[in-house]
Amino acid sequence: MLSRLRHNPTRNTWAITGLMAAAGGIMMIPLVGLSEPNGAPFHIHWWPLAILFAIVELGGIHISTRRGAHTLTLAELPVVLGLAASTPLALLAARVVGLLGTLSWVRWQNALKLSFNASNALFGTALAISVSRGVLGDYVINSPRGWLALAVGVTVEGLVSGLLVAIVIAINDPDRNLPDIIGGLTVSWWMSLATAVVSILAFIALATSLWAAILGVLVIAGLVFAARIYGRLHARHEELTAVFGLTQALEGPLSVQQIVERVLLESGRFLRVDSAEFLHYNGAHKWRRGTLHQDGSVEIADLDPERARRITAALGHHVLHLDGEIPKPIAEWQDLSGIDRGVVSPLISRGEVVGALILGNRPGPLSEFSEEDLSLLSSFSDHVSAKIDQALTEERLRLEVEEKHQIIRSKDQLIAAVSHELRTPLTGILGFAETLREQGSSLDPEIMSEAIASIANESTDLANIVDDLLTAARFELGALSAHTTPTDLAAIAGRVIEALTSRVDLDIEAELRPAVAEVDAPRVRQILRNLITNASRYGGDRIVVRTARTNGTARIEVRDNGVGIGDADPEAIFGAYQSAHEPGTQPGSVGLGLTISRHLAQLMGGDLTFRRDEAWSVFALAFEDNPDSGSVEIEA
Repeated sequence: MLSRLRHNPTRNTWAITGLMAAAGGIMMIPLVGLSEPNGAPFHIHWWPLAILFAIVELGGIHISTRRGAHTLTLAELPVVLGLAASTPLALLAARVVGLLGTLSWVRWQNALKLSFNASNALFGTALAISVSRGVLGDYVINSPRGWLALAVGVTVEGLVSGLLVAIVIAINDPDRNLPDIIGGLTVSWWMSLATAVVSILAFIALATSLWAAILGVLVIAGLVFAARIYGRLHARHEELTAVFGLTQALEGPLSVQQIVERVLLESGRFLRVDSAEFLHYNGAHKWRRGTLHQDGSVEIADLDPERARRITAALGHHVLHLDGEIPKPIAEWQDLSGIDRGVVSPLISRGEVVGALILGNRPGPLSEFSEEDLSLLSSFSDHVSAKIDQALTEERLRLEVEEKHQIIRSKDQLIAAVSHELRTPLTGILGFAETLREQGSSLDPEIMSEAIASIANESTDLANIVDDLLTAARFELGALSAHTTPTDLAAIAGRVIEALTSRVDLDIEAELRPAVAEVDAPRVRQILRNLITNASRYGGDRIVVRTARTNGTARIEVRDNGVGIGDADPEAIFGAYQSAHEPGTQPGSVGLGLTISRHLAQLMGGDLTFRRDEAWSVFALAFEDNPDSGSVEIEA
C-alpha cells in the first residue's frame, strides 16, 4: 500500500488533504450553532483563542532527528480552553485563523504544506469537539466527567492527526521505513498526551481561582523552558551524531572519486535530501561534477573549468539558501542540478574555494533547512575539504614515488640492455683484432680484408648505439637541439641507403622523389638509419624506402613486408625500452631507436608514425614541405 502511494507522492498528499477537509466539513455541520458546554466557568471569544493559537504556534519547540522532525507547540492548551469555554464554530474559526495567519505570514509554507495543515486543523478540531461532546453528554464541563471528556477529545485528535502526518511524511520520504514511522508516531503521541494533561490542569486552575491560574502559568512556563533546553540539546546531539556518521563514512584511504560518491550518498541519508551535487577540483587542471539522483545512483562527469570558476567565485566562503536573490552562476548551477529548494556550501582548502556541495529537494514536510542543518553542513564541508586535500596529496606523492621507481627501473633496463648490446659488437671487434694481431702476417689478403671490414662494421654498430645513448641523455637533460635548413629528403635517404648497403648484405628498394623540408640533416640520417635497421631486424625480406611530396607534406616512408606488431599498441612501440617482439631476440638494439627517432622528428617540427598498410608495415616520417626555398642543401 505504502509503496503504491509513493509512486506519486504529491498527488496522493493532495488527495489526503482533500479527504481530511471533506470529512472535517461534514463533521462540523451538526456542530454549527451549538453553544459552549454545560457549566462552562467562563466564556472565550474566537479572537483571543486565535491569538493564543498563533502564540503557541510561534513558540513551538522543534526537535529534529536525521530521519524526522517533531514540534512541541502546546496547541492542546487553546484546544482544551476552546472545548471547555467556547462554541464549536468559535473554536474552529480561532484555530484556522491563528494557524493560517502564522504559517502564511510569519513561517511561510508552500501551498501543499499550508493546505495540509489547514485541513488537518479542520478535521482535528471537528473530531475533538465531536468526541468530547459525546463523552460529556449532559454533564457539566467543570467536573471529573468533563475533564475526562476534554482528555479523551484532545487525545483522540492527537492520535489521529499524528497518524495522518506520519503517513504523509512516509509517502513523501521513500527512505523512511516502518521502524522510523512507528518511532515518529510514538514520540508524537507521547508529546500530545503530555501537553493534553498540562492543558487540562491549566483549565482546572483557571476554573478554580486566579492564584491557581497564576501557579499553573508558572508551571507551564517552567515546562516550556525545560522542553526548549531539551530541544536544543537534542538538536546538538543529532548534529554531532550526523557529523560522526558522515566522518565515519570517509575513514580510511580513499580516492577523490570515492570521496565524492560517499559524500553524495551519505549526505542524502543523513541530511534527508533527494538531490545533491558535488563540484570539486581534482588537482589535474580539471573540474568534476558528481550528481546524486533520486534513485540513489551517483554520476560523475567533467565540468567546464570556466563555469566552475564562476560558481566558486560567486559563492565565496558563505553557505547560501537557494531562494530569493542568489548570484547568477549559482542560479545557473541550481537550474542545471534540478534542485528547487536547498542550500549550497563551499569547500575551502588553504583559504581557497576548491569546490561546492549543493543539497535540496527534501521530501514532504521536511523541505526547510534549519540552522542546525546549516551548521552541520558547514562542519561537514570543512571535513570533506580536508579529506580531498589529503587524497590529492597522497595521489601526488604516489605518482612521484611511481615516477622515481620508473626512473630506477628505466636505468636498470638501460644498464642491462647496454651491457648486452655493447658486448656483441665489442666481442666481434676484439675477436678479429686478436686474429689480425696474432696471425696477420700469415693471413690471406682476402681473409684479412674481410676481418678489417667486420671490425669496421661492428665499430659502426657500436658508434650507432653510443650515438643513440648520447641523444637520449641529451633529450632527458633538455639539451637536445636541431639546426634546420632546407634539405632534399631524397638526397639524405640515398646517402643512408648507400652507406648501409655498402657494409652489410642488405637489399633496399629505393623509390626516391624530390621532397624538400626544413630539417637537420644529421638528425634525419639518424632517424632513417634507425628505421631501416629496425626493418632489417624485425621485418620481412623486402625493405622499401620512399620519399615524396603529398598534400603539402614532405615524407620519408620505410616499408617492410614483415608480420608487423600483431595486437601490440602502435603507440607503445615508441616508448623507451619497448618492443613488439620477444626481448633479447635481436642484437644491436637497446630499445631506444624508435623513441629517439620520434623525439628528433618532433624536435624538427615533424612527426614519426606507424601504420599497417595491407601486407606492409610502414613507418612514416613527415615534415611540412618547402618547395619554394631558394637554397636547398642537396648533400646530406
